[in-house]
This record gives sequence, C-alpha cells and structure tokens, in this order.
Amino acid sequence: MNDSPHQPSHGALRTLPLSRVAVRADFNPRKHFDDAKQRELAESVRRHGILQPIMVFPRTAESDSGGEGYWVIAGERRFRAALEAGLADIPAIVKDVGEQEAFLLATLENTQRADMSPGDEAHAARRVLQAVDGDKGEALRLLAWSESKFHSRLLLLHATPSVLDALARGDIKLGHAELLSQLPDSTQDGTLPKLVADKIGVADLKARLQSVTLELSAACFDTGACNGCPRNSNTQASLFEEHVSAGRCADRACHSAKTREALEARKAGLADAYNTVFLDTERAPDSFRAVMARGSHGVGAVQFDGGCKGCANFGAVLDTAPGREGRVTEDCCFNLACLSEKQKAHAQASAPDKTAAGKTASPPASGKEGQPAAKASGQSAGKGGKPASSPPAVTEKAHGALRGVAAAVAGEQGKNAALALGLHALLREALFDDAVMPAALKAGQAGSPPSRAHAVRALSRLSEGELLDCMAKATAHLLRKDKAQAEKNGSPSEMTAVAAAVLATTQADLAGHFILSREFLSAFTKAGIEAVLREAVNGQGEGFSGYWEKQAEGGFKKLFGMKKEEILDAVFARGGYDFKGFVPSCITSCLADNKRQG
Repeated sequence: MNDSPHQPSHGALRTLPLSRVAVRADFNPRKHFDDAKQRELAESVRRHGILQPIMVFPRTAESDSGGEGYWVIAGERRFRAALEAGLADIPAIVKDVGEQEAFLLATLENTQRADMSPGDEAHAARRVLQAVDGDKGEALRLLAWSESKFHSRLLLLHATPSVLDALARGDIKLGHAELLSQLPDSTQDGTLPKLVADKIGVADLKARLQSVTLELSAACFDTGACNGCPRNSNTQASLFEEHVSAGRCADRACHSAKTREALEARKAGLADAYNTVFLDTERAPDSFRAVMARGSHGVGAVQFDGGCKGCANFGAVLDTAPGREGRVTEDCCFNLACLSEKQKAHAQASAPDKTAAGKTASPPASGKEGQPAAKASGQSAGKGGKPASSPPAVTEKAHGALRGVAAAVAGEQGKNAALALGLHALLREALFDDAVMPAALKAGQAGSPPSRAHAVRALSRLSEGELLDCMAKATAHLLRKDKAQAEKNGSPSEMTAVAAAVLATTQADLAGHFILSREFLSAFTKAGIEAVLREAVNGQGEGFSGYWEKQAEGGFKKLFGMKKEEILDAVFARGGYDFKGFVPSCITSCLADNKRQG
C-alpha cells in the first residue's frame, strides 16, 4: 500500500542507469534555471560525481509507453548535470508512490530550497492547495510557510507570465512584481519593458502607482457609501480646479477591503446554490470546465439535473483578478475524467442507430414533429443521472440516517448484534487477548484487532448463551488482569460500518424505516435538493417530479427559483407528497460501501 503524500515513505536508495530516468515537464514547479550555475554544477559532477541522490518514482503504463523507467520527483538540476557530464548512472531514492503523491512531493521538495523564485513559489502554493482539496490549514502545514507568505504568494498569481518570468530571471525584484500584480494584465505588460530598461526602483514605482486611481463604476461592491468620501474624485471635483476624472477612487486600501468583503459575501451566496465554490487563485484554469446538459459537449438533461447538480464536484469559480472581481463561472465540473465519461455516454446515447449496411436508420419515435424521443436526448424515463461523489455535508447526513435506521432495527430485532457489540467492547478493554478471543472472531483478522463491524457479522451467528458465556470470560479476564485502557470510541465512519453490519444481520428493509425529512434535505444545496427530488419515487411508485408538475403551477422551474428555505417549506407543506418508501442514492451508496468493511 502506498504511503499518503502527507507521510511519504523513505524510499529505497538505488543506482539507476541514466537512460531509464526522465523528466516530466509538468512536475517541476521551477520554470527558470540559471545557465551559469548549471554549468558550474555540471563541472562539479564531472570531478566529484553526484553527492546527493535524486528522488524518482516508477513510470506507469499510462504515463510512458517505452517500458520500465522512472520519472524525476526532485533533483532535476543534478539529473541534467549528470547528463552533461556524460555519467552512465545516477544514485536515486525510489519512492513507491502514484502520480498525485509524486506531484505533491515534487512541489514540496522544491519549496524547501532557498533559491526558488517567488513566482514559482506562487504556482507551487496553488498546486499544494489544489492537491489537498482547498484545505488551507493543511497546505500551510505541508509548506511550513507563514500564513502571510502563503496568501501573498497566491495573490502574486495575478501577475502576468511576463512579469513572473522577469522576476525569475532577476530583471525585477519581488516588490516590483507585487506592485504590478495589482494592475490589469495589459497595464502590467505595458509597464514592464520601461521598468526594466530605465531600472526604476521599487520605491519609485510605488510612488508612481499611488497616482493610479480606480474606477468606482467597475467596483463589485455597493459604492453608495463612497459618496462624500474625500478619496472619491467626485468630491475632489467640487473642491479643486485640477482633478482626475470624476468617479474614481484614490484609496486603494479601502477599495481592496470593500472588494474582499463583497467577494466573501458573493462566495457565501454561491455556496447555498453550489456544492463547492473556489476563488480563481485556488484552482488552475485547466482543472475545471463548464458542464452543459445539451450541445456537442453536453451530458444530457437527466445526468445534468439528477447527477451533476448533486455531485460534490459541481460548483462555481469566483474571479478575484483586478478588473474582473466578482465575475462568476457557473456550472463547473471539477472532475474532468468523470465529465469526459458522461459526455461520451450522452454522445453515444444521442447518436442515430445505423443499419448493418452503414445507412442511418429511421429517426426515433417522437410525440412531436422534429423532436427526438427521450432516449435519444439522454432523458429516458425513470432513469436519473448519478453523481461522482456526494458533498461532505450530504455524506455526513447519509451516515447519520443509516446509523439511525440501524439503531431502530437493533432495538427491535438485534439482540445478538447488541451482545456482539458488548462483547467487542469487553475484548477491546482486554486488548484482544488470545486467552478470551472467540474462535469466530479470529478468522480473517490475522495481524490486526477485529473491528466492530467484523464483530457484529462474526459473533451474531453465535447463540445468545454462547455470547453471554464469552462476555463472562472476558469480564473475568479483565478483573484478573491490570491492562492499560484500549482505544477510545471509534470514528463516525466506523460506526456507520457497524450500522451496515446490523442491517445485514437483521435483513431489515431500509425503505421501511427511513423517511426523507426536511432536516435531512437541509444539508443539500439547491442543486443537490433538486437532484434528490428528481430521483424520488415512493413506495406507491409515484415520482416526486411527476407529482410536483401536476400539483404546482410552474413546476420545478418555479420551485427552484425560490430561496433554499422557501423550497423546503413548499416541499414539506402539510398534506404534500408522501416520501415513505424512498431512500436517496447517497444512503444506499453509503450502505453498499460499508458492507465491504469489517
């Protein structure tokens, strides 16, 4: 089993032929290598060889078709120097990790070196943040940076590639790049050549930029509070004969603070409609794509409404770049592999049937002239789309619902399950000593303590008397032995596995115990609520979508034009739809996943 990127394995030190080692262009966050220093390193290698091993990981069949070999994780300069020096082989630490772990290791390894360009550090910060799914605390821990450095590097991503390249070459200083990054792209690239040619200092550039004012009409915040402000050029125009054009702000700090507040509010508002929302500094442009129901790159209306909208990877990107603050790219998919699969599936479903002779068959039947049947448009009746993964809040709700049903079943039918859990607790206190371990519990658990879920499955097959006898022996063993206390209560995910085991041993009907409630559905975003309701079919075979179209004027379109709380009020109004017999797919998926545990 591979180690996680958070705790990488030490790896094995080996001597590898240089012909079997190669560089992945997308792995090294460094974009600039000093030619003079590289020549010095190559000369040193000729004289003394490679003193510090490079770090590599095995190529896969997908990443390389040339047979067995290795990709460089860290040490590209040493690898290049070895090639220039004509060495035949090179010492290397081989990490048994996958591509994603290696990608993160390459980034972290390079950020620990003092000569890394701040521009490369900026891209590295985003790479690490993306690798840990936007967890800024984890990114800070891995990088071992201060919070101020981390956020300043992310903001540096607003500098154009030309500015960052000039910074890497040493043509300008970090202060220049930070000041230029506050300007629109065209202004940055237009200013850069003169800045370098005239050798304008940071202080001089800062003084010149102080005179650059901001257009209030382009602000993403409410500018009503700016009326009467002494930094507003409208006020200046009423006092001075010489002034800048009206409607401009000279207080960049105040303007930036108001912009940040407006962006945070916009992000919070988007979070009510989308499962995930990122700022443009938190996701690389090539890591997401707009998802559409129709068109040549569509996924189909059923998949879009019933699958994509309820998926944890469905969301929006909020722009924070100067001049574009507040712009939103909506209906984005952050799982491009899944999106590609859904697009291909829809394209195949929409393609006309062909006869054996290669001629196009007759168009599918349709209720109206010129409109294809539901199957051709990816809207076959009774079949909904499937999300790639549920949002964390939905998963947590599904786990809780599953455990709640299992608790009710255990109280009614699960005496043996309760005894099995009680015995497991006693055995845990006894540190699972072989002297009191039932034979049924030892099978299949060699080398590791039995889990609660395994205990329920294995011990529930014993009789009540056998279980009580085992409990008595374990109790007596604990009274005789003075052992250290075992681990405390397990995690929620472990208890969900126990719940699945209880349901399996009692063969309970999940649909007979679970009722979809407002409280459960409140964990979903508007898009997620829509996906669940389109999926809902109760025990009488009545689908919610059909029911709602008949009962409510305007149908789903009008319903989801409301705010989230208003939607829930309408759906759970007294005397409304009976959800009895319907179990959302997020719960059945949770049950299926946990049946494999223990």
